[in-house]
Amino acid sequence: MRLRVQNINLDIISVGGLYTVVQLPNYKVAIDLGICPRSSFNKAHVFFTHTHADHISGVIRHCASRRLLGLTPPTYVIGTEDAENFKSFMAVAGKLVRSDMEYKIEVVSPGDRVDINKQLCARSYRSVHRAPTQGYIFFELRNKLKPEYHGLTPSDLQGLREAGFELSAEIETPLVTYTGDTTIDVFHREPTLQQVKVLITEVTFFDQDVDKTEAKKRGHMHIDDIIDNPELFCQPAIVLMHSSSRFSGETIQQILEDRMPKDILERITFVPNDAPLDGF
Repeated sequence: MRLRVQNINLDIISVGGLYTVVQLPNYKVAIDLGICPRSSFNKAHVFFTHTHADHISGVIRHCASRRLLGLTPPTYVIGTEDAENFKSFMAVAGKLVRSDMEYKIEVVSPGDRVDINKQLCARSYRSVHRAPTQGYIFFELRNKLKPEYHGLTPSDLQGLREAGFELSAEIETPLVTYTGDTTIDVFHREPTLQQVKVLITEVTFFDQDVDKTEAKKRGHMHIDDIIDNPELFCQPAIVLMHSSSRFSGETIQQILEDRMPKDILERITFVPNDAPLDGF
């Protein structure tokens, strides 16, 4: 499902327990590859939140397809707990499909920064799930003149540069985050999640057959988690995804309209589990 929110393009497909892919097309970045749509082939950086099959199964096709198409080896970003198993998995996969699985790997712990290009970086944070999981915040990078040099003439600034002074400082502006599979706890732990322009997060359960207590035990979110914590959901745009296949898109949309506070509802974009597989 292709979206544009807060001037940021997104391409998201997700069904809880079956597959999840989140893409930032303008930045050639993907997050999770539960399947491998053709639109992901040009994504040079893939960030994995965790290694459950519905979030990582498409990596073999992605890696082999980039090689087949003559593209540069992709960079896979993965948590430190899963790095060695990932390397072993890719080595065995290469033997099975009889292809050299060329890729680069960046291993991250919570708080680590990954530079994507001169204008964009990502930082990881610990999400709360049944497996080790990290969410990612993507930041716009800009260099700005340090306050102590404001008001100086161009010639003064040039002289300081020639003397070896560092006149500018890098500024990270949070743009978009994807939490991966998580409970509400991550929103209490990570205040930066309230500062992004676009929040992408999961809500798996929507009724009392699995209430929010049980959802938390399973490592997931319930719609009541948002309703009961409105102060944590102040972002200009909120994208909800990863709904259980038990719920139709129409059912979830009605629940949102009936129960979600209006000021939050008007900022929500919901990705139904029957959304078209654009570019597959």
